[in-house]
Amino acid sequence: MIDTVPLRVIMPLLLEKELPNWRWAERGETWESMRLDFLGEPSGRLSSLFVSRESGQAIKKIWNSLINTGMFGDIKVT
Repeated sequence: MIDTVPLRVIMPLLLEKELPNWRWAERGETWESMRLDFLGEPSGRLSSLFVSRESGQAIKKIWNSLINTGMFGDIKVT
């Protein structure tokens, strides 16, 4: 069995990649629109081959907290 990437590694990488986008973003992207970028493919709703369900839940919670601040703009409604 392959070990998943620890949350302590995933979260800093995700934040390092996504936080600079607040400078030019016009809309906040929801978890559903960003899920494949964060989890990779193939994936389920909260996990993938490399991300455990617990880590996926934590990523989703933190991402929703970030977009709900409005830092990326109004949340994109699809």
